[in-house]
Amino acid sequence: MKKVLLVISTFLFVLSSTLTFTYAANTKSEAYLKLKNYYQQSHVLTTPEEIMAVEALGLEVEDYFSILDLKNQDFKKLKFSDLSKSIIAMSVSGIDPRDVNGINVVETLETYIQDDGSLENAGWVIDGYTLPWVVWALYIVESSHLEKVCDYLVSQQASDGGFGGYGYTDVDTTGQVIQALCLVNKNKYESVIQHAIQFMKSLQQDDSGYKAYQYGSGNPDTQASAILGLLAYDETGLKGMKYSVNGNHPYDYLLDYQASDGSFSKSSFNARTTATAALTIGSYMNGDFFKHAKQEYEELVEKNNQENMKRRKQSYQSLYSSYKNKDTID
Repeated sequence: MKKVLLVISTFLFVLSSTLTFTYAANTKSEAYLKLKNYYQQSHVLTTPEEIMAVEALGLEVEDYFSILDLKNQDFKKLKFSDLSKSIIAMSVSGIDPRDVNGINVVETLETYIQDDGSLENAGWVIDGYTLPWVVWALYIVESSHLEKVCDYLVSQQASDGGFGGYGYTDVDTTGQVIQALCLVNKNKYESVIQHAIQFMKSLQQDDSGYKAYQYGSGNPDTQASAILGLLAYDETGLKGMKYSVNGNHPYDYLLDYQASDGSFSKSSFNARTTATAALTIGSYMNGDFFKHAKQEYEELVEKNNQENMKRRKQSYQSLYSSYKNKDTID
């Protein structure tokens, strides 16, 4: 009888585990599809963050959407983070940021980078929030300044392991920094990343949500940034239960903030919060967005090079034909 009960108990446990796993997987899939549908219904993207969001979700900007005019901006007046976001958005929208109406926007960003990797006229207050975006932009376009900026970013790590600004460390910035460092050179920055993960762990709650600071509770922006960093560092562990608390998964905590229309918000609708969540969810489901963006940019450059070679060849052929005709007439 004991053996029978043991067999039945084991079967029920396995069945329960299977059903739980299936439910979680369906929830992830449904949340992803709802978010894609939310953007497909809107058709209009008004910020670089939204452009990144839909590309991360596997939608092609050129095929589905009307986007803001990325080309006609005063790039020299943009904040460092906005300049970096524009470069990223252009890279996945079929626009080469090295040739925008005759302007090399990448070069515009690079001119602000100092010898030590810091940004011109930008103190630690600004660097903490800005540098991850700068790193992502430089990574995509394969800038020679990339590792120098990363080395400077690492020097800004606080004693508690976190990154931030205004004299405070926060999980949002720390998660983004972890992602950026893993993208560039995970092995080189291993100890820095480990310290940063421990900082985030110290602010993780029993429901697996991360508090932005030492006070308050979790929110979707903070959760999305934390997951983005962990996904880059340890995808297998994150998608398992390594970073869960009391059986609560960090990813499920993020999905709890999704509204019925697919958007995300803290207390009311927030376009930036939705875009932040979409970038993370897209990376979770489809692979790292920034790696995808780099590949798209490489393909764009190759396509432009081939078209330029074709135009030059046609120009030479036309020139040769004109000379040949001239010689024949003479």
